[in-house]
Amino acid sequence: MKMTDSQAGFRRIALAAVTVVVLALVAYAPMGDGSYQFLNVDDNEYITENPHVQAGLTRASLWWALTKFHSHNWHPLTWMSLQLDWQLYGPNPLGFHITNVLLHAANTVLLFFALRSLTGAVWRSAVVAAFFAVHPLHVESVAWVAERKDVLSTLFWMLTLWAYSAYAAQPGWGRYLLTLVLFALGLMAKPMLVTLPCVLLLLDFWPLRRLAVGWKLVKEKLPFFALVAGCSMLTLGAQQDIMQSFDLLPLPCRLANVPLAYLAYLGMMFWPIHLTVFYPHPGPAISYGQAAAAAGLLLVLTALTLGQARRRPYLAVGWLWYLGTLVPVIGLVQVGRQAYADRYTYIPLIGLFLLLTWGICDLLGNRRLARRAALATAAGLAVACLGLTWRQLPVWRNSATLWQHALDVCPSGIAHQGLAMTLEKQGRIDEARREYAEAIRYDPRPPAYNNVGLFLAQHGWRDEALEHFARALALYPDHPPAHYNIGRVFLEKGKLDEARQHLAEAVRLAPDFIDAHYYLGLVLERQGKFREAEVELTRALRSKPSSANARYHLGVVYEGQGRSREAVECFVSALQYDPNHVEALVSLGALLARESQLAAGQKHLRAALSRDPHNSRAHFNLGLALELDGQLTEARREFAAIPDDAEARRHLESVGNQPLPQQFRVLPQGIPSR
Repeated sequence: MKMTDSQAGFRRIALAAVTVVVLALVAYAPMGDGSYQFLNVDDNEYITENPHVQAGLTRASLWWALTKFHSHNWHPLTWMSLQLDWQLYGPNPLGFHITNVLLHAANTVLLFFALRSLTGAVWRSAVVAAFFAVHPLHVESVAWVAERKDVLSTLFWMLTLWAYSAYAAQPGWGRYLLTLVLFALGLMAKPMLVTLPCVLLLLDFWPLRRLAVGWKLVKEKLPFFALVAGCSMLTLGAQQDIMQSFDLLPLPCRLANVPLAYLAYLGMMFWPIHLTVFYPHPGPAISYGQAAAAAGLLLVLTALTLGQARRRPYLAVGWLWYLGTLVPVIGLVQVGRQAYADRYTYIPLIGLFLLLTWGICDLLGNRRLARRAALATAAGLAVACLGLTWRQLPVWRNSATLWQHALDVCPSGIAHQGLAMTLEKQGRIDEARREYAEAIRYDPRPPAYNNVGLFLAQHGWRDEALEHFARALALYPDHPPAHYNIGRVFLEKGKLDEARQHLAEAVRLAPDFIDAHYYLGLVLERQGKFREAEVELTRALRSKPSSANARYHLGVVYEGQGRSREAVECFVSALQYDPNHVEALVSLGALLARESQLAAGQKHLRAALSRDPHNSRAHFNLGLALELDGQLTEARREFAAIPDDAEARRHLESVGNQPLPQQFRVLPQGIPSR
């Protein structure tokens, strides 16, 4: 029986949809072997060291996702998707990678359906979706788990386009609200979707041709732009700590990089080899002559596409899609130290794919042979892209392959540092130290000196660490992390005045630097400045209420002020968050025993010793509690366990003389008593 036109059309659409989905899945099939790991760049903050993600989907973790900035972003839907993955797969990275691949496949088929709905063209829409599926520039967005925000937000971008197409065909409040809600959800996955309202206006011009509606087109987008404004403010608030200052990267350097980045992305689209995770910004070494030439070329291309806007509107729409969707990440507001990044092309390349596909089809006209040749050529290019994607994927297998490839392609301080972190985690400390030294040689700027200083401090080279922190501050006196790290080293060395000076400066420069507040509180605690310490530790606890250490030290501060009741509450709450907190067990046990609650005090002190058998403060306090309780033989055993303690020896020699309650050591060693 002969098929009707509608049946044939349905089969074409189904065949095209299945084809692009299969392409997307085949492109990333190698990741299914389970060898792809979490990376030491952002995956730690997003997953492996993030207790809120590892909590899974709970009321507390969902509230955190909705209300907190983390990793310099506000994208609650991204956090929720990662929480769900952890709940399903635990720490197995394979599950997270599978989710990214499935989202990419969904984006591919949704792009096809959205373009087909907007334009009515089946095979042209399929060609655009096919190149989106297999282009190697998209490997970074799919293979890197931390870029979940990229593939997830794009899912809502595609859904918004599809919903907007339905609204434009048959306007109604239901379709309008659906489009607006989908856009809002996309912004909650990644703020890069702020350009989508402008893309909708482009689509009004072509292919929807809604120009007769006029000013109404802008008015109907106002709620979208209101969401953009709100999301932009949240993003600026979240990223203010990592935005490069104009002292480190002056405005002329940023402006010069803009046209160079646009052309770099164009070049990588047509010749996608030597792709890597980090392309260093040249900074003051940037060529202003090349930048001017690049800007001139971009202006010419823009003029040519706009000049054809009436006859070939897809040229202007595709080109402006490309230019406009890159604006948030083109470097005018510089976050990080990259000149450009593969992941930023995930949505913008669609504009170029669209421009080329419709342009070539228009150029060929209705010549069937030429169209078949073009389709065969497109298929060959798609296969070539598929091969290049397979070639690029192993780069993202683990941190070592990622950073070694980066050094082979485009050596930089960041790449040396990434490899150094990998070697450090593997216990290859000497090799890591050499890589850190190379990181400074390539990038002798404050962040590099600070990071190397941190490595040296963690491995016991404190004096050398101080030298590196001092160099960072000499180059940039207002660098909060350097002040914080040098303050911590001085604290470890017992130089409290110097530690206080630097930690206070870190807090002044970055009032939301919670760890700086915490360590400043510790310094003030050790100096006996209990009221000032209380202020800093309370500030730290407001942002990290689950910190058992902060709760414990706040209890110490309360005890130092004679506020024993509040101290008990803090020690108890610290143990609720960390039942194995030895120092909290010791202080709580000593305080209870001092208040004549001998049985309860002994219980906590024994619990402390079960976790730390050599804790001298626990032995001493338990000896006192047993002595007061008349258990003299056991008291002698506890005092004898710390023979180097002069006061314990005195008690050992005079057990039974009933010690005074104030002799209990509630405060840790080195904290002045009142």
